[in-house]
Amino acid sequence: MTLCYIDREVGVTLILIALGIFILLTSLVKKMQNKRHTKILNHGVESEATVLAIGPTGSFVNNLPQVKVQMQVQPEKGRNFVAEVKQAVPQVDFNLLHSGTRIVVKYHPSHPKQVILLRTI
Repeated sequence: MTLCYIDREVGVTLILIALGIFILLTSLVKKMQNKRHTKILNHGVESEATVLAIGPTGSFVNNLPQVKVQMQVQPEKGRNFVAEVKQAVPQVDFNLLHSGTRIVVKYHPSHPKQVILLRTI
């Protein structure tokens, strides 16, 4: 065995280990996001909000464009707050969302910055 062959073997092994770790971490993050999304849907506080800014992220989730929406949430109790969410939305809904659009959201009562979009008003 030559030194070059051993170096190549070590390099390939390290790349495969890094790829495995990346895939594992990606799946864990996705599971955590899905769990948080479900928790907010089931136990979140529904409220109206106003879109302040919206823009595409350049990513797609299940062939739906993901957008970044900054909004001002107006809860029935407590103070208004600004939140930002990245969420996949159907193209039809994306065309309806613009600055000033009134929307319905749900947010985590203990962590109000964790918000999901439900629908436009």
